[in-house]
Amino acid sequence: MEHDRKLERERLFLMYSKQWWNEYLALRPTHAERLVKIFTEDELGSTQMVCMMVAPLQSPLIESARHAARFVSQIPCSQSHAPGGNSTSEQWTSLHGFLVANNGDVESHCLLLCSLLLGFSLDSYVCVGSRVKGSTHVWVMTLGETGVPSFWDAITGQRYVNGDTLPYKTIDCVFNDKTFYANAQPSNSISKIKFELRDPVLWKAVSEDAIQSMRASKDTSSMQILLNPNLIDPYHTAANLEHQLKRLIRDEREQHDLSTHWNENLSHLLLPAISAYEIERAAGVTVSNEEFQHAVRHAVPTGFTFKGYPAQFNHLNIRQIFRECMRSEVCSDLITSHGDELQLAIKIRIYHILRMLWPAGSCSPVSIGAYYETLPPA
Repeated sequence: MEHDRKLERERLFLMYSKQWWNEYLALRPTHAERLVKIFTEDELGSTQMVCMMVAPLQSPLIESARHAARFVSQIPCSQSHAPGGNSTSEQWTSLHGFLVANNGDVESHCLLLCSLLLGFSLDSYVCVGSRVKGSTHVWVMTLGETGVPSFWDAITGQRYVNGDTLPYKTIDCVFNDKTFYANAQPSNSISKIKFELRDPVLWKAVSEDAIQSMRASKDTSSMQILLNPNLIDPYHTAANLEHQLKRLIRDEREQHDLSTHWNENLSHLLLPAISAYEIERAAGVTVSNEEFQHAVRHAVPTGFTFKGYPAQFNHLNIRQIFRECMRSEVCSDLITSHGDELQLAIKIRIYHILRMLWPAGSCSPVSIGAYYETLPPA
């Protein structure tokens, strides 16, 4: 009996959505060219109304909206669905599937970020539109009390506010767990769009009652997600990674007939810089590094120079970290440098260690390598 009611609700919504789409096309012929995505296919091959892919999500381990963006940005993005493709993916992964895989496309990142922002009671939406470069794209939007939008890049964690140069060009539709709005304005250019979503002249809404009816017919168990602290010790793990990275650097330098000398005091002085980088990324606040600069100047002898290389990774594979560092010309030159009384320093810290009930999780080691050498004669 319940199964029959579910099928009937889905049939009625499909009929309604077809009527809604015809009404939307009747408003303006060019609407047929817009990226208005009401349905998608999940990883199980089931057709889903896109609003069913989002749900408010809370975790005591994620302290703010900025921390949510930081956390989501640390989950690897599948290269096959990296930003800049020619179309939004026809298959979207559920929040549950995305977190278990600990890897996903742009759409998966946006669905999770929007869900976490909804968990903080923010007026949050997934946006479907295009980038300035012309490729179709998906990102997240929050509307402030005055209706001014902020845009969030779920891959980088960057937040764009009023006045910033945006990487986005157009918006064709926005949605969250309860609402779906298609842009009914003459232009879909962000610079010309008005974001009064409740204005039926500007945005054509899907009935909230119809969305609620669809949600009632869905199994919501996959939306019951719990994020727990990872069981690894971040400080012990970081120290172990430092030891391994030092060994790899030493081996690399030996291939160039270079000796290696580590300066543990200088390694410790790199901590404030790492902390400042993390605060800036997590909270969007620029932190003064005046103390760090003063400490380095005090520690480096007169006549010597200091160089550093900061890097961030979302995995703990030290050999891959080393390879990625060596692909940077700056870091490669630093690691293979030589000079009188040259000394090297390394410091690693791990942030944002969360996991589900399964072993999957997101870790963000941050590494800085530095050295100082004698300045050449004038």
